Amino acid sequence: MREIVHIYIEYFFLLNFVFLLCIWELTIVFLACSVTQLRILVTSFIGAIINCICLYIPVILLYRLLIGALLTGIIGAVILLPSKSRGNAYIKCLVIAVETAVLLGGSIAILQKFVFRSEFTLWQMCMLSMCMTGLIRFLLQKFFITRQKLFYPVILYCDNEEYSMKALIDTGN
Repeated sequence: MREIVHIYIEYFFLLNFVFLLCIWELTIVFLACSVTQLRILVTSFIGAIINCICLYIPVILLYRLLIGALLTGIIGAVILLPSKSRGNAYIKCLVIAVETAVLLGGSIAILQKFVFRSEFTLWQMCMLSMCMTGLIRFLLQKFFITRQKLFYPVILYCDNEEYSMKALIDTGN
């Protein structure tokens, strides 16, 4: 006998939006590139809409979710990365997004099963996702991902005049 599954589209949309927002935030930290918050919000919004639309594809639910995740990853990488990035940058973005999703989802599942020992409501899941993202982002930026300081103060002397400015270091590339 077939089991009927009720999926409330507004809850599905909200959870997808929050999770995608968290995933893209952490992906940008891993990629160490500068992307505006508006671009991340738009990417998450479009991804959540795509996932909701994929629920209406007439195939097995698992396939619908996989198609939605694949489309969201591809479109998200195209929207987030600058147009100058080509080839391997898109693949790197997709791989990091999948790794981030597994990291975030696994962390929340472990907290739910072993620490809180209860089912989460929609709002608890959203708040926990945002808190986990903030914590992981802080730890990554503070301890693991070091960005080189590329601008240094420079003082130039010309005709007994002193000029102070910031200069970009030549990285040799």
